[in-house]
Amino acid sequence: MKRMPLVSVIMPAFNCAKYIGEAIESILSQTFTDFEFIIIDDGSKDETHNLLLGYVEKDTRIRLIRNEKNLGIATSFNKGLRIAKGKYIARMDADDISMPSRFEQQIAFLFKHPSVGVLGTTAKVINEHGETMDRYFVPADHSMIAWALPFGHDFANPTVMIRAKVIKKAGGYFAETSIAEDVELWIKLAETTRFANIQKDLLIYRTHPQATSRIKNKMQREDALIAREKFISRMIGTPIPHEMMIWLRESQTKYHSLTSSQIQSTIGVLTQLYEKMVEKSIILPEDETLVHADLLEKIENIYKNRVTLSKRIYFLILGAKRKVIRILKTLLKEEGKT
Repeated sequence: MKRMPLVSVIMPAFNCAKYIGEAIESILSQTFTDFEFIIIDDGSKDETHNLLLGYVEKDTRIRLIRNEKNLGIATSFNKGLRIAKGKYIARMDADDISMPSRFEQQIAFLFKHPSVGVLGTTAKVINEHGETMDRYFVPADHSMIAWALPFGHDFANPTVMIRAKVIKKAGGYFAETSIAEDVELWIKLAETTRFANIQKDLLIYRTHPQATSRIKNKMQREDALIAREKFISRMIGTPIPHEMMIWLRESQTKYHSLTSSQIQSTIGVLTQLYEKMVEKSIILPEDETLVHADLLEKIENIYKNRVTLSKRIYFLILGAKRKVIRILKTLLKEEGKT
């Protein structure tokens, strides 16, 4: 009888011919080799499918599914999840690159920490030309990751490895309701399992004009905002207005212009959220001080970043001054030509 693989790698792919070869090679070159590689061609119209057929012939660990039409990442992932045999499920995107020891390090961590059900890593961000643009930083431990859920930067999603029993019990992604599928899943799992992020860049995240996250960016942000709004409302036991999510986001940016009433409402929701997450043990007792310090920092930022009337007048004058200088420079340049 054939032994089941320890890891099932699930990778939806749509029109990724330009980058999919690097993504596949990065999985096949892993130092940890006990895995099956489930690739779902989500109705690609370019050369993606032909490239995939070539890889299927080369490596028996690859299992290829083809959607007749484009169904989206969540539905495609769930199709792969239904046939997955592994004890662990590894996420992978068709335009990213996994570092060679990614699976080895994640498996070792999950063996050592049996309470952790969802494990991500930090990531390096590159552009379409392969140039390093940034790093994707995420919190290390469960409580700070859970606390980050309403604000973003909880997981670098393509880095995640999940225990199969955890994600299957949750029913996979909520494919029919949202394109912010990861956010909704993490929010649901926050109350049933533990989170962690390895503080190493074990994946290279590629951003490019054809990426789903770029094409559907506005819709994803809105769906993610709605999911986070529902999470906060459920935590504090009362619905919050949709604009509260805007206030929460703006209050942490420089030079926001929230009114005194909006500031008080925002601080009230933040405080209630912290208290309820502690009460429900989503924030663990040993981490209360750490998360509370972050809460105080967020409240401090609200006041520190507020644009007062005098500041607004200053910025208006500064902007007008810069505009006048630009006009004068242009006039002097034109006069110099005559």
